[in-house]
Amino acid sequence: MAERIYNELFDQQHALRKHTCVGLDTNDEVVQQMVEGGLELEGDTPGELVVAYNTMVLEETADIAGIYKPNLQFYLGLGYEAITTLKQTFQKAHSIAPEVPIVLDAKFQDIDSTNNGSMKLLKFLEADGATLHVYLGSQASSPFLDVKNMGFFALDRTSNPGAGEFQDLWVATNQGEPATKKLYEVAAEIIHEKWNRNGNCGLVAGATYPDEAGIIRNIVGSDLMVLFPGVGTQGGTAPEIVLQALRRGQKGVVNASRSTIFAARLEGETQRQAIRRAAFKLHDEIFDTQEQLAA
Repeated sequence: MAERIYNELFDQQHALRKHTCVGLDTNDEVVQQMVEGGLELEGDTPGELVVAYNTMVLEETADIAGIYKPNLQFYLGLGYEAITTLKQTFQKAHSIAPEVPIVLDAKFQDIDSTNNGSMKLLKFLEADGATLHVYLGSQASSPFLDVKNMGFFALDRTSNPGAGEFQDLWVATNQGEPATKKLYEVAAEIIHEKWNRNGNCGLVAGATYPDEAGIIRNIVGSDLMVLFPGVGTQGGTAPEIVLQALRRGQKGVVNASRSTIFAARLEGETQRQAIRRAAFKLHDEIFDTQEQLAA
């Protein structure tokens, strides 16, 4: 396969105003329940069924998605089939949606020797990037950020309940001075000013905290890519995040996982049709809100 360059892929989708991130958080138990309920998928093992389900999602969203984001933890739960299932999912994505970047939501970062193992996995999968922890600091992120053809999202203000326990702590940026900023604000500044030296590092700001996401956008400006998870099942909404942090021209994607890939069927719908409807709904909410704000 020809070398993929994340920034080129991302910028192409941004120019098309495709701001939907489809999270391939494909729970094999849910897929099995659907099969038992009559959904026809090719495959015998849990991993094979997950690949078949992901293939269906990719086929129905290839013209909508701006990014795909499989979460590593869902695949590790498959045991011995985990890496094979991930690899086949990435291969299907490259085949069905070759111009859409696909990043592994792995939350990597550790000491150098461990980071090398993580990078080997990303290269084996032919991933376009990954999510990163920030707590170990800039030096620990270098093995990732030095790979210029990949893109990375550093966790900043995450979408989970209780995220503020550490992220909202007030900190002093200089010794002896009063604490005037929250930790997530300082992290956004550092990621923007230091980590993004190769133009390949964005950050994660939960759509469940739109006000904080707006503060982050003001810190990093319009050109830094931001991933906004948490729309749908977690309770975030696209209009709120667009209003605060993804107006027209600002770089970013809004992620929905379970609410898209496992969308409940309306009467008379197939599961394929439900997935496509849910993906289009998120796309339209983003696009329409941007237009309203620009009017």
